[in-house]
Amino acid sequence: MSNLKKQLNVAVNTGGTYTDFLSADKVRVLKSAKSATTFDDLSVGMINALRILAEEHGLSLHEFLGETGTIVLGTAIAKNAILSGKGARAAMINTEGFTDVHPRKQSSGPRR
Repeated sequence: MSNLKKQLNVAVNTGGTYTDFLSADKVRVLKSAKSATTFDDLSVGMINALRILAEEHGLSLHEFLGETGTIVLGTAIAKNAILSGKGARAAMINTEGFTDVHPRKQSSGPRR
């Protein structure tokens, strides 16, 4: 059984190369882990990083998830694909005045 007294919060950032995780209690960051991002199935990289993080806490994955109150996911994959011009062709349609969308800066390269 775990000796952790508080619920853990886990933050996940799935990036272009690595999936990064950290665990924190209500006071501080406790542990961090990194796993290769698996583009064919992003959940594989996430589960791998969760297992590594659980081992850092001396817990099985099942025990670690039992101690976890919140998992928050962020990803830069879509933004990186848009900014680099890689990936499938896509369009972005916005309502006029919608200010929460990050504008794409004009590049000197050819448009696709």
